[in-house]
Amino acid sequence: MMRRTSVIKEILTDLERVKKEGSQESDFQYAVRENIRFFQAAKQPLSFLRWQLFVAPHVDASRLLELADLSLPKWETELYKGLRLMERKKFPGLLSPLCRTLADTSAKVYLDAGCGAMEVERQVIELLTQRNDHSSRVFVGLDQSPSSYDVIQETFRDLVGQVEIIKLKTPSRKALLLALKPGKKHRIVFVKADALTLEEWLLPQEIDVVYSSRFKHHLPVLKKKQMDESLKAIGKVVLEYDDYRTAFSWIPQALAAWSRPVLLNGALLSRLRQPSKQILKKERRIYAIRFFNPPGSYIKTL
Repeated sequence: MMRRTSVIKEILTDLERVKKEGSQESDFQYAVRENIRFFQAAKQPLSFLRWQLFVAPHVDASRLLELADLSLPKWETELYKGLRLMERKKFPGLLSPLCRTLADTSAKVYLDAGCGAMEVERQVIELLTQRNDHSSRVFVGLDQSPSSYDVIQETFRDLVGQVEIIKLKTPSRKALLLALKPGKKHRIVFVKADALTLEEWLLPQEIDVVYSSRFKHHLPVLKKKQMDESLKAIGKVVLEYDDYRTAFSWIPQALAAWSRPVLLNGALLSRLRQPSKQILKKERRIYAIRFFNPPGSYIKTL
């Protein structure tokens, strides 16, 4: 408990600094204030319950940012590490639906938009190995966060003999052509870039499968639409994987993440920005959408 209390205290100090020194634009300040309210409430179970029942329903999700969205590398890294631990648990198998779907394809080149720690790719490789499929694949991970690369190195530590990792700080057509060529091992290519720039260095339909995992709910509506068009331009198949929101989905999330305040923040604020199952069912008139419960997620084919 002492560790948890000290972490929250340090986070609140950082948030007060960001509030003072960061952008004075109203939406940014709103997001910082809501994060401060969240962590103040998260100090104790009772105050957290009051936040969940009486504050969260009135938060403007369209203006919301999570702690990891506020350019605080330490807490972003902490989120990636905590999320990776949760994603590796066999139950509820947070990544299983997406990883099985990706492993079932005949794709040779994949692109993960907003890749984070690239735990998806590690589990896909693990599945392929279990199936005795040793054909090499190329997994391109795209993320703007400089914290991602350090965490990615740790993610694949137990697969050193099966993968090679390439880092591209500034993507170029020439560098990517070399990186996309399959080798003897699976190739992990981390690209520090914005997903909206994909068409500048990739050709139309050049990637077999393009996907995002629990990423797009971070984006405002307009940028999400722009990203969809960008992904569809360079991918033969485009998949969106995320959780859907239900009335009581916050309960298992809070129980699982309570000991990790940064992960708790990511889970509960993400939930406020996730679509409800009812909204997704309406979208079935346009898209192919599959639901998975557990873990309470969906795959949408764009």
